[in-house]
Amino acid sequence: MVMDAVIEEKSPKGITIKILVDKSKFLAFDRKGGSIYADANGTRVLHDIPVIIFIGEEFIIPRHDRRADMSLLKVLKEKVLVPFAWKNPKKQKYLFIYVEPRLDLMPVKIKKVRDVAELVKDLEAGAKPDYLVVDNTATREDIIIIKNRYPAAKVVLADESADIVTVDHRKDMIDVPSDRRATDIVREININMMSNNPVFLARLHLRELNFSKVNQLLFDFDLSEGDSEYILAFLNTMIRKAGMKEELAHNLNKIESLKSSFLFYMALLNKNDGEVRTMIKNARDITDIASFRTLLAKIKTLFPGQADLLLFTDYENLLFERNESLRS
Repeated sequence: MVMDAVIEEKSPKGITIKILVDKSKFLAFDRKGGSIYADANGTRVLHDIPVIIFIGEEFIIPRHDRRADMSLLKVLKEKVLVPFAWKNPKKQKYLFIYVEPRLDLMPVKIKKVRDVAELVKDLEAGAKPDYLVVDNTATREDIIIIKNRYPAAKVVLADESADIVTVDHRKDMIDVPSDRRATDIVREININMMSNNPVFLARLHLRELNFSKVNQLLFDFDLSEGDSEYILAFLNTMIRKAGMKEELAHNLNKIESLKSSFLFYMALLNKNDGEVRTMIKNARDITDIASFRTLLAKIKTLFPGQADLLLFTDYENLLFERNESLRS
């Protein structure tokens, strides 16, 4: 029933949900008519409607039959289930987001944009997303732009190999039961939300051969030289063992590419001009060039001085020239 920009629905458990469309908020009432509060202290009756934006043409979002891109989605075990697909519309995937435990139905605003440029236009027009979902085609430069433009949103990587992506938006630390291996937990939640130790995270992700998440550490953290050296040691060990382990041999190119990224990051961090220029000159393909460009964009945020910016501009020109020579 729609009246005066209010949508009223009843959930399977008998909870009444009144959606205030124009305010992007909703009220929830139990079977007896009592308010279901949005906070643990029982002071807020208005719940925020999560806004999720998928970035990338390959995402496939189910059709909405509600106003303003609104969908009413099921809640299972305190998680709202957001369906989507990537490339293949027949292969269903889910984004799980934690919500108020008493709800069993949740209004969610979902939108898809073609690329980061379209997202920026939406942000400038007043969009306020809670979650920004990207796939593995997003470059590290894209991630930097997204985080700089709207740091309030959580950026979520939807790995093509994973059918379920779980995000915890609660303020408190996630409780990891002591009788479970950390690598088991990795499969269920975004482990980057669990620790401020990038070396610890790198070891976990490398055990899972999840190279994209190790790459992401370069942007989730301002890695020190020491942290980078530890991670490089892990990568060198994997490269040495590639001759004995089939799974490592199969992923050797990815491991070597990741090593190259960390080496370039360290050269930039230490302002090792000779090494930076040598690595640019010896870049193997345009994929390396793209990686070096995004790393350079990251480092520029750490060294905003005029002299550093002039040096980095010189590196950008060298990368452009090397990219052109590889294409010719």
